[in-house]
Amino acid sequence: DWSSDVCSSDLMAEPQVDSLESYQREWQKKGEENVSEDMLGGIKWKDEEALKAQRVIIWNFAKKMGKNLFSGHDLTKIPLPIQLFEPESFLQRLAKQYMFAHKYLTAASQATDPVERLQHVMVWWVAGMNLMGEQFRKPFNPILGETYQCIYEDGSMGFFEQSSHHPPISCWEVSGQEGAYTYAGWGELTAQFRGNSVKALQTGTQNVYFPDGGHITFTLPTVWVTGMAWGDRVIKYCGEMNFSDASNELSCTLTLNPKDKKGLFFSKHVSTPDFMRGEILKKDGKKQKKVSVCEGSWLSELAFDGKVLWTLAENDGVKAPVPASDPLPSDSQFREDLQFTGQGDLTRGGEWKVLLEEKQRYDVKLRKNAKEAHKRMKDRAMAKSTLA
Repeated sequence: DWSSDVCSSDLMAEPQVDSLESYQREWQKKGEENVSEDMLGGIKWKDEEALKAQRVIIWNFAKKMGKNLFSGHDLTKIPLPIQLFEPESFLQRLAKQYMFAHKYLTAASQATDPVERLQHVMVWWVAGMNLMGEQFRKPFNPILGETYQCIYEDGSMGFFEQSSHHPPISCWEVSGQEGAYTYAGWGELTAQFRGNSVKALQTGTQNVYFPDGGHITFTLPTVWVTGMAWGDRVIKYCGEMNFSDASNELSCTLTLNPKDKKGLFFSKHVSTPDFMRGEILKKDGKKQKKVSVCEGSWLSELAFDGKVLWTLAENDGVKAPVPASDPLPSDSQFREDLQFTGQGDLTRGGEWKVLLEEKQRYDVKLRKNAKEAHKRMKDRAMAKSTLA
């Protein structure tokens, strides 16, 4: 929720400016650049040379865009310079974030206690948040109809598809070994530039299904990247995640950087944005009964009722998914712009990026014209039927 107090108070404080230079002057007056590293509450990009090179590109792009860049425009609709991109599609990045599913969702499938199952699902998602926090370059926007198939280290399969251009909507299904679980859903991505920061939110339905009929849903937090043009470049999260097991009448709102800073079990980082807290509640008549307390940080560990169920060290050694050996022709790995960018040929990569974007716009136009033509034919047929 873009309007939530937890996630948008910093945006409300940003001054209205019409250029990057004037914004920098305003920002420096506030003295918000000097933040100690232990209070960042996120992952800092420490490659200063690469960061400096990227900022030259960002500055030039911002000057070209002018004040339009500061008015909350959706970045998914603005063509960005090829130098800002990682040689992978957003579909491929999604696949990586889900790579702990075989570990924690399999454990959730084996759990007989509904509370324990919900805890494992929450742990799975928090563990993956750290992976997204390590990505400092932008993935390529998927082309309409683009797909990606991958195999995780335990043999489970992932299927991803871009089903809409504007708004950009991705769909996916990750299936566990021997049907242990199915994670399926869709997400609409929105990203906004606000002065020296970018916030991205993916809304949509997140579902985890289990063979015994269990079904858990949840929502995602907002990704917040600060220090786009000056200061520390840090990736963090804000907002909240809402988990629900309707059949067992369980729910939990896991809040990042809650207003109440007192941790019951977890004392580390309670005053930084990475700290999170939530209570698993079970419906008891007309009331909600607290059955478990979750506290921790996506940067270090997550505990329930004082018992640690995940630490960052457990992420080590888990292998990223690999592309399927016989994918569809629409698979991300066949995109020429990604291939040339991965080879370091940004000139040809940029040329192919433009070509694919133009082809996509033409394809969208054809679909729109066909839809309008179909509607006209349908209207005429109905009119003739009425006259007859």
